[in-house]
Amino acid sequence: MLRPESVKQMIHILIRFRDRYSRSYNVDKAHIKAMEEVAQKWQITTQTVQAMCVKRLELSSVFKFRNFLEKWILGDTKPLLELLKRFIPSRFHTEIETILVEGKFNTALPTLNARPSSTKVPVRLDENFNFSIDPETAKKLKVLSVMNGFSTSDWLKSIMTDVVRREYQTWLNSQPKQATTITGNGLQPSDTNTKRPLGRKGYQQLPDYLIPVINLIKNGMSHTNAFHQIAKKLNVTYQTVNAQCTKRLDISTEEFVELVKSNKIKSFLKERLLAFRDKVSLIEQEL
Repeated sequence: MLRPESVKQMIHILIRFRDRYSRSYNVDKAHIKAMEEVAQKWQITTQTVQAMCVKRLELSSVFKFRNFLEKWILGDTKPLLELLKRFIPSRFHTEIETILVEGKFNTALPTLNARPSSTKVPVRLDENFNFSIDPETAKKLKVLSVMNGFSTSDWLKSIMTDVVRREYQTWLNSQPKQATTITGNGLQPSDTNTKRPLGRKGYQQLPDYLIPVINLIKNGMSHTNAFHQIAKKLNVTYQTVNAQCTKRLDISTEEFVELVKSNKIKSFLKERLLAFRDKVSLIEQEL
């Protein structure tokens, strides 16, 4: 049975997942970001949050929890509701039903008090930007911020942060591969004169790591042997191949293998990764 503090964290995951999904319509990104935000809010590790969503709910992997969230957000509330009721004290059942069935988020419900800590947090000096939007868009923005339980400025800042990071990464991927540093004056070349192409030793993530590994696993090889075989072929470490297929995709090894074996890896790559948007034909052809 989840403790009251864990119940609050679970409620916040549901709220943040729905908010994230409403912006991107991407289940994978939404559930990962929701867990990260809860970890940051409560000053705990992402692994602790994942353990709550997996081990405390007696699931085999975080990907299983992700599937419950996907069914809920697509309209099938029953599986997630029944799962949570098994592990959440009965006094919280009404709140859970309100969130899942009615979709009404009581913003006063989760007490978002971070754990007390004596650790000194470095001061972050944010920059302020002033801009105007048309009245019709402003009305919609106010409605959305109220529905999601945030001030207009906080909600807009969260959206802008996601958009800027995504667009910046897209731009960065399109640039010549040269080491760069972000300074107060913008993007500047690093002190090093070494130009480096994508990936380790010039290899690219999709054609050199992902596609060969995926095809090996599809052909019956274990993921461990597949990683070792590609590592030997490219003369890189096992850890490098593992990271290209998991950490670089923001998923675990278990999730990667399940995506491959369930034949969902192709759609995952096309929908999830902006860097692969111009390689859709390659994904279709090779996978």
